[in-house]
Amino acid sequence: MLFIRYDINLSNNLRARKIRTQIIYVKKVAIVLLVSFCLSLILISIPGVRKFGTTILAGAGVAGIIIGFALQKSLVNLFAGIQIAFTQPIKIDDAVVVEKMNGVGLRRST
Repeated sequence: MLFIRYDINLSNNLRARKIRTQIIYVKKVAIVLLVSFCLSLILISIPGVRKFGTTILAGAGVAGIIIGFALQKSLVNLFAGIQIAFTQPIKIDDAVVVEKMNGVGLRRST
């Protein structure tokens, strides 16, 4: 519904591309959070898994440190993605040229 409101087929579509990039990123983060939450609820309903969860909570200090180290790179990427999506250094459909090579890397730009 929001994609209809922000049409990127117009000639002056900078704002529409910016909003569309933000919407796509927020949608992906929301889906990951929702799936994780639903999966947690499903696992909690299984008695064996609930006991395992209680055991992990008993050793929450150690588990928290281990989980923190495991999630460190993922969280850095998540926050970097949020920063990129909302500061907009690049947008969907932008052309990227690095060292006279365009986005695909096969064609030389002029």
